[in-house]
Amino acid sequence: MADPSVAWSQRLREVVSAEGLVDYAALRGDPAALRDFVGWAAEHGPETERWRGTDDNRRLAFSLNALTAVTLWSVLEGVPRDPAAGRPPFARLRFALDGDVVRYDRFVAHQVLARIEEPLAVAALPCAALSCPPVSDRLFEKKDIDDALALRMRRWVASGRLVTDTGAGFTFSPALRPWLAAFARYDAAETPCAAVAPYALQPLRARLEGPCTYAWGPWDGTLDAVANGAHDRER
Repeated sequence: MADPSVAWSQRLREVVSAEGLVDYAALRGDPAALRDFVGWAAEHGPETERWRGTDDNRRLAFSLNALTAVTLWSVLEGVPRDPAAGRPPFARLRFALDGDVVRYDRFVAHQVLARIEEPLAVAALPCAALSCPPVSDRLFEKKDIDDALALRMRRWVASGRLVTDTGAGFTFSPALRPWLAAFARYDAAETPCAAVAPYALQPLRARLEGPCTYAWGPWDGTLDAVANGAHDRER
């Protein structure tokens, strides 16, 4: 099978809104590009194609694109969502990837975070729930992965779904919590305020850089779907 990335990239732009929400109805109406990409990623990748082991940016882009596609495909296929509170709906999903069968949460832990050591990857992992980051309408590429991840983190902050200023402190999405140790280890960010502040606009950034009194918000498992088929395509 030829690499279907170009077709899936175009379809992704058509079904993801400016707010990073997904038009699942439209995607379900024409799922061919997504289906082809998921099928291709199941049989191709760093291991099956023997990529150079040091090419981490290429590996990371492949992994994030595949995880996003599998998440959207799981919604279309009606895969049962994990009922456990505080856990992404498909965290324990098993799926075919790169010639193997992997479990979502373990793949993220071992192949995305532990291997590549990039905590900003959390901002590029939608999970079909509003507690998670907005979906990217563009595939990630090796050439600009660092800039793309910083943009995803800024978009997550700007969405209002990552951090809320309560006046007495801050409430953070629980989706960030498992990544705090990584931010502390690799970015020297010891609190969620320190992890998020570089990606916030003023005046929120200045407040995050001050005393950090915070709490973790409740898990919002609401599907990250657009309200209807029409949405703003401006960027």
